[in-house]
Amino acid sequence: MTRVVDVSNSPSFEDAAVMKFFVSSTRNLLAILYSIVHATQFLEFLKQLADVSFDGKKRRFPDALPKASCV
Repeated sequence: MTRVVDVSNSPSFEDAAVMKFFVSSTRNLLAILYSIVHATQFLEFLKQLADVSFDGKKRRFPDALPKASCV
């Protein structure tokens, strides 16, 4: 199975333009035979995430491994 990762975002934040963009892009994606996985926005916020993780001396990042409990 082929997958498409949707990382699109509207070029405008005006309500009608946002709605038009996502309706059109979703219709275009559904017209092809793919599974759609909506990705969270990350790369555009990378610098901000790095900046808030810096205390002036050290960078602090959360654990990379998820923590799970067994029941």
